[in-house]
Amino acid sequence: VECFKQRRKYYMDSCTSAIEEFCNSSSTVEVSFQLEAALFCLNAVALEVTSTISKENQPMNGVPSISIEFDQQLLLCINALAKKPSCLAANPLALAQLNRYLTMYSRWFTKRGSEPALDVASELALSTIAMAGSAFQYGEPAADMLKEMQVSPFSEASKGVHCLLAKSPAHFASPQGVSSLAATWENSYASANRGSLSVDDRINICSGICRVLATISPPVQEKPYYAFCLPTIQCIKSMAKRADDQCLQGQQDQMLRPILKRMSDEIKILSTLVKALAEIDKTAPRKSNSENMNLSVTILKEIWPCLSHVTGKYASFNDVSRAIGGLLSHCIPIGLDDETSVSFLKELCSLANLLISTQSRDSIALIAVLQFLDDFVALHGENVEVAAATVLGAPVRASSSPYNQEIGKLVEKLMVDSIQVKKDALGVAWTRDKEQGQGQSPSESKAEPVSEQATSTDVLSMIFCLLTTCCRCCPTFLVHLPASPNVDREHDRLLNRAVESAVLSISNSDVEVAREAILFLKALMELLGRVQVPDDRVVIEAILSSVCHTIVKSVVAGVCGSFNAAALDPAASLLHTTLTGMSNVDAGSAIGLATQQEQVKQGQGVIESYLTRCSTGQIALTDLMDFAEELWEVHQVSETENIESDIIAGFAQKYRSAMVLDHPE
Repeated sequence: VECFKQRRKYYMDSCTSAIEEFCNSSSTVEVSFQLEAALFCLNAVALEVTSTISKENQPMNGVPSISIEFDQQLLLCINALAKKPSCLAANPLALAQLNRYLTMYSRWFTKRGSEPALDVASELALSTIAMAGSAFQYGEPAADMLKEMQVSPFSEASKGVHCLLAKSPAHFASPQGVSSLAATWENSYASANRGSLSVDDRINICSGICRVLATISPPVQEKPYYAFCLPTIQCIKSMAKRADDQCLQGQQDQMLRPILKRMSDEIKILSTLVKALAEIDKTAPRKSNSENMNLSVTILKEIWPCLSHVTGKYASFNDVSRAIGGLLSHCIPIGLDDETSVSFLKELCSLANLLISTQSRDSIALIAVLQFLDDFVALHGENVEVAAATVLGAPVRASSSPYNQEIGKLVEKLMVDSIQVKKDALGVAWTRDKEQGQGQSPSESKAEPVSEQATSTDVLSMIFCLLTTCCRCCPTFLVHLPASPNVDREHDRLLNRAVESAVLSISNSDVEVAREAILFLKALMELLGRVQVPDDRVVIEAILSSVCHTIVKSVVAGVCGSFNAAALDPAASLLHTTLTGMSNVDAGSAIGLATQQEQVKQGQGVIESYLTRCSTGQIALTDLMDFAEELWEVHQVSETENIESDIIAGFAQKYRSAMVLDHPE
């Protein structure tokens, strides 16, 4: 890059001349390595070259600008490479650099969509993928070279195809273009069988093809789209049958895993296809949502019995759980205002229920379902909220969907059932009798304090994430969720237990759990300022008022050393919201108790004074974040160090001086 910056024209002239020479030379091993080196040099400066060309400088005094010269040099390079020198096929290093070149300069190729350059680039990338099924056979020197490479030429080609198709999809939407892509896609299955194309490579190819199909007019779109889905559907069915046959023969898990891994990869491909169809529906809606759903239903209806069977039998395998979970989220209907879409949602919830009924020791299946719920609430929270308001007799919009109550029941059941599946591993807040704690944190309950922490922290983290989304999208629904099936929702609220669990989790050693718990509590506090239903406000205020003191204590204790640095800003934000929402008397009491904890080893007086000012609105959030970070750094000082160390003394001096300036005698 430095060589390029010193003499840009000479650098590009040298690369161009080298590529032209090597593409015209006789095919030898030496030539292939020289070509690989020239392409490497060209790829190293791709960002600088394409940025310069994009400026489109005009000639000055009859002398071509550097961007025009770069443009001409790239044309010479691609014209030379169009000859497809045979040495490329014998050297995977050179082939990888060629396809990286196509990716790195894809913006330039697509800018020239009306010229042969784009067609040449796409032909080079597609021909590389076609080689994946047979090139570099076992025993060839190139095969050994390929094993040592970190990135295969076929992976680079898949990236190139994706970039070229995604940046200029209409160029490839002709019948001839779609036919060529169909042949490439069909060949990719043989390459996958061989192991030369990974699932990520195939997803790159698939998503690029989907971008092309999205540009085809809706009346003729269904046939080619279904044709691309058909091999995936057939492969899933074939792998499911092979897995069943292995089970009948009494084979061990190690024999099943390769089959299930391949089936999971195909389900991921199906997810990509369904997601692309959803994007098409967003950007080019048809006459009705029911009509939008037809193509998705047509594709999924054929494979759904197989997916249900696979989920019920093999979801204890993590690869299968992840794949089915991703498919669930990608299948969420864009609209929910007719029988077709609601029936489809029922099918999704049935599949999700099958997923959580499996016994996966790593909780992958449950996390996948919780993610599906989170995505659903983010998209359709208004429908769920209207359903809850209708049950409570609150006024709703006359235009609301008649299916909302059914939708609300589906989501409530799946959410409550999902939490029940793993409640014994979520900590004491989710398992204790209602009468024992009444929604308070253990330190404030009349019952004996209990300190059991969650053992399934990944699930708990996802639960807090889902509840945060509910705070934003469907607060009334959240407030009235029952803690478990078949209980009085007003007597034993899920929200009470969730808040207690979140308060306990502030100090969790798992930084992701602590962070999500903090974000949930902050979202709930912010909800008070915009909640529409008075009764809901009363419930939320009662729950939060019982834990505010504990939140202040936990955050102060964490900032004084036990927090991971990544949790400091969210924790400071929660502390700011908590203190400014309390009365002066309550805030003063909470601050006093917090600074008396054994974790607070330095600056008790400074902390108490600063937080008191924060509670009265004198400290901005950004200032409190800075204070929390510096206080945390003070408490990282080893206890063996002198108590008057520079860090500690500097902290005390800084904030004492600030308070004197703010409140002079």
